[in-house]
Amino acid sequence: MSDEMPIEALIAQGCCCGSGCFNCPYIPVHQAGSIDLNQDWINFQHTHPGISRDQYEQMKASGTLPA
Repeated sequence: MSDEMPIEALIAQGCCCGSGCFNCPYIPVHQAGSIDLNQDWINFQHTHPGISRDQYEQMKASGTLPA
């Protein structure tokens, strides 16, 4: 798993590797071969780098995303 691999490097890969990366920018998340980018997550990650994609998805679902 690429826990702290920069989001730019993950985007440069061109698709999700399916390893559960901390910053996975793809939709669906953590699914090998996914090629669609989640621009909302990418923008959020740049302003909240300590929050993982999984945490983001949980906060989004519960309506508790920080501004």
